[in-house]
Amino acid sequence: MRRLKKLLRACGKQCSTFITCLLLVGIALNGYRIFQKVFLHNTLPTIFGYGDAIVVSGSMEPSIHPNDYIITHREEAYRVGDIVLFSQDGMHITHRIVKKTQAGYFTKGDANQTVDQAYPLAQEDIIGKVIKVFPQQGKWIRMLQSPLGIFLWIVGFLILTSIARFHQTREQRAT
Repeated sequence: MRRLKKLLRACGKQCSTFITCLLLVGIALNGYRIFQKVFLHNTLPTIFGYGDAIVVSGSMEPSIHPNDYIITHREEAYRVGDIVLFSQDGMHITHRIVKKTQAGYFTKGDANQTVDQAYPLAQEDIIGKVIKVFPQQGKWIRMLQSPLGIFLWIVGFLILTSIARFHQTREQRAT
């Protein structure tokens, strides 16, 4: 019985440490995103070339739907068929590259009938290639990145820290 209690206590400590690390990473990433948005006016910040976005329109259906959460990665070059996130006229758009020329790229949403632009999209306007789609997870991500979500990240961290300290104090008293 004592072995089981020790094992459960050790597992609890490791789980608590893991969850605390996840919370700290979440807080740090949200802090970085807020800094980028507020001070550098970067609406879609990236970390080591990786970025994320939440799809708001159905122009890429059936491949990508509204409220899907996408992860992007900045590439050296893009190919026809790649789904990319790009910035155009102050908007962020996720569409597929349908044509590549010396001047740039032409894109089109899978659900659209026509090519997007009359002129080619420049390489520097492309934020990144979509490398992963998480269906219908945008609403949760949006909540976690909101002021309420950040508050909940911090409260969760404080609760876990308090629980860990309580258990540590209790163990010290027992010995």
